[in-house]
Order: sequence, then structure tokens, then C-alpha cells
Amino acid sequence: MEILWMVGTLLAVGLVTLFLLGARRVRLVRAGGINVALRTHLDNPRGWHLGVARYHGDEFAWYRALSLRSGPNRIIQRDGFEIDDRREPDPQELYGVPSG
Repeated sequence: MEILWMVGTLLAVGLVTLFLLGARRVRLVRAGGINVALRTHLDNPRGWHLGVARYHGDEFAWYRALSLRSGPNRIIQRDGFEIDDRREPDPQELYGVPSG
């Protein structure tokens, strides 16, 4: 009986976590966010992370997709932000980068 209670508790915690992740994502997108894959380190081929980003004045605020953190995971100042080039993802990166 005790094992059933523990399994039920773990299942409930998992469902609450999934609900919170979904609610956070919906809240960010409704507030004007867009889906953005961010690469934090150029020398790491698996460095892409999915998230939602939006501008707050002169700041580019990025929120990681699988995080319950209330604030942004990264803030980049607009004057220091420049997109030099774009490329298609390598085959090993396709798992985490949406097409297009």
C-alpha cells in the first residue's frame, strides 16, 4: 500500500510539473514571445537550447523551454546583439532545432 502511495505521489508531481511548464510557455508566447533556439557557446556542437524570447525595451530576454524559472535565463543587450549568419542545423542538431 505504501508503494502505491509513493507511485501516486510521483505521478502527481510529474503531472503538476508538466502543467506548470505548459502554462509558463503559453504565458510567455501570449505576452509576445517567439520560439528561438539559442546557442550559448560556439565551440560546443550540441550547444543549442530551445526557448521563448522577447524584447523588453533594449534587452533581448530568453527563457529556456524546459525550465520553471520565472525570470529570463539569459538577457542580451540590443546594442550588443547582431546576427552575422544563418545556417541549416547539422544532422546531430536536428533533434532540438525546429525545421525552418
